Amino acid sequence: VVDHRQSPVIQQAIEANGGELDWVRTPDDATTHLQDRLARVRELERDLPHAVWPNQYENDANWRIHETWTAPEFDAQVTHRAQALFAGVSTGGTLAGLSRHFRRTRPGLRIVAVDVRGSTVFGGVPRPRTLTGIGAGRRSAFLTRASTDDVLLVDERQAVACCHTLRADTGTAVGGSSGAVLAGCLEYLYRHPEVRHALCLCPDLGDHYGPTVYHPAWLDRMGLPSEAHRLRHRTGAACPGFEPVDDITPAPSAPSEEDASR
Repeated sequence: VVDHRQSPVIQQAIEANGGELDWVRTPDDATTHLQDRLARVRELERDLPHAVWPNQYENDANWRIHETWTAPEFDAQVTHRAQALFAGVSTGGTLAGLSRHFRRTRPGLRIVAVDVRGSTVFGGVPRPRTLTGIGAGRRSAFLTRASTDDVLLVDERQAVACCHTLRADTGTAVGGSSGAVLAGCLEYLYRHPEVRHALCLCPDLGDHYGPTVYHPAWLDRMGLPSEAHRLRHRTGAACPGFEPVDDITPAPSAPSEEDASR
């Protein structure tokens, strides 16, 4: 069940593997894409015999897999010098799982959540968003106040700029959510010069984003600068377009520490 922001590359891959897409026709400037998709999912779950919905927004398997698999793999690859970890949020499952692991194994590691403006994962007023893979139109059921040390809201223009800058500087292309994580990291490093070694969890490379993040026509259509790569980030200079979040209200349905230990 998808909306108009669905990546054409991922759409083709789903259909090539026998999947069927159900399109929710929400207006481009709406802030209810997620809620409209969820309403459609519930209709299908009700009407289709033997339908199963994994429900990534509330299923504890979401954060558990990252606590038991992603985090230990990440932990094994980094040195003791790591001082801060940056990860994007959508359902919140990835960050919740990482947090539960690293709170035990590296209690001094700062855990920083990166979200985009217009998302309501941590509350706030929703507004139309362009990037996929980061942000959501509802609070996370998995994240609590203890999950993070800091939260940064990133402007989508800065996320796209980081994607283009990274590719220009290193030849490595990443997706839009990864660009947001990198943008948040650079802002944090500027504010906290004592942090010299940081970890950024980038979910994917740029292979799926040729028709979107790296295409001038898409950038123009979405109101993002076609010359985004010129908005260069450096850790030695301030990066405009970021907003810290100070108040994180614990989600009422967040799993307890006792549940996590089991």
